[in-house]
Amino acid sequence: VACLVLGLPFKNVTIKRSPDNKYDGHIRLDFGRNGRDPKTWTREKILAHATQSLCGAAAEGYDQRYRHRQIDPCAGAKSDQEMASFLIRCIHCPLDEEVTEAQRDAMLADVNAVSERAVVLVRDNFQKIRKVALALQKRGTLTFDEIVALIRPTTSAAAGTRHAASGRRLERI
Repeated sequence: VACLVLGLPFKNVTIKRSPDNKYDGHIRLDFGRNGRDPKTWTREKILAHATQSLCGAAAEGYDQRYRHRQIDPCAGAKSDQEMASFLIRCIHCPLDEEVTEAQRDAMLADVNAVSERAVVLVRDNFQKIRKVALALQKRGTLTFDEIVALIRPTTSAAAGTRHAASGRRLERI
C-alpha cells in the first residue's frame, strides 16, 4: 500500500514464517529492474523508499495502539529502520566517508520527516493496509495486480504512472 501511495512500482510482496510459525520480520518486495543502487536515485525516490521501509512498523504500532490486533507482529522493525537510515545517509554523505556534525543533523531531520510521513500514510490508509496484511498472512505472496484488486476493486486506468515490470499503470491511492 505504501508503494502504491508513494508511486514505487513493484511486482509482488512476499512474507515468510520462521519454523515456529511466527513472522521472521522479512517482507520481500520485488521491485523488478528498477535499479537497486540508491546512489543513482533522486532524493525524492530515496525518501520514498525510506518512508516505505518505515511503514511496516508504523502499521504494527497503529494496529496495536487502536486495538485492532489483527496484524501479526514481526521482528523486522529494526532492519527497516536500518534500511531507512542507510538510504538517507546515501543522500548526505558517501558511505566511505566520516559523517560530519552538519550531515548528521541533516540526516536526523530527514529521518524524522520520513518517520512522520510513514505514520501519516499508515493512519490515512490503515483499512487498506489491514486488508493487504491479512491476505498476506493467509497466502504468503501477493502480486501487484492482486493487491490493487484487493484495495481498489474498480481501478481506473486514467491516473497513475507506468508500472515498470509490466507496463501497466501504477495507481496512486
